[in-house]
Amino acid sequence: MTTLHQDVLSSLVFALRAVQVLIAAKLPVRGGVAFGEMFVDLDRRLFLGRALTTAYDLEQRQDWIGVTLDDSILSTFPSIFSGVYAATFGALFPEYEVPLKLGPAKLYRTVNWRWNLVVKDGTRSLFQIPSDWGERRKVLNTLEYARFVRKAGMAYPSAPKEAPLEVRTFFIGGGPPPPQFEHGDEL
Repeated sequence: MTTLHQDVLSSLVFALRAVQVLIAAKLPVRGGVAFGEMFVDLDRRLFLGRALTTAYDLEQRQDWIGVTLDDSILSTFPSIFSGVYAATFGALFPEYEVPLKLGPAKLYRTVNWRWNLVVKDGTRSLFQIPSDWGERRKVLNTLEYARFVRKAGMAYPSAPKEAPLEVRTFFIGGGPPPPQFEHGDEL
């Protein structure tokens, strides 16, 4: 695997952990991750490029709390989900019919924020159910994703001690040794 491939995977794992932290803090997050050229000037706080525009457009189309990967990642790095951790990366970034604001859902690779997440009060407790239907629909779509991940067996690794260190269990409201909390995905 080239250094660029490793950097992309590291960035994706960082995105996963960032989404988990934000959701754990009850800050709803929605995003898109794309690959491409960018111009960055940190001194002037200037960020320009097709990758940024693509990620922004992707984020704006979604109707849930979650993050999707643009096809530019897979087309540039077709072997990213192969190798020794292929099954793990497939679970970390599963394909899912992402709900969109306009039109039918579309199949994308997603950032599985539910991966190896143990929440004392259950996954459902991370989200408030708003009275406004548009906002409520986003939360319900998000909980449907959590149910999908559990049903597909992608919520926890089959061999936890063999999972890469960067994606080991994330405890919210408790801590090791692993407590036996309800997952709350069915609510």
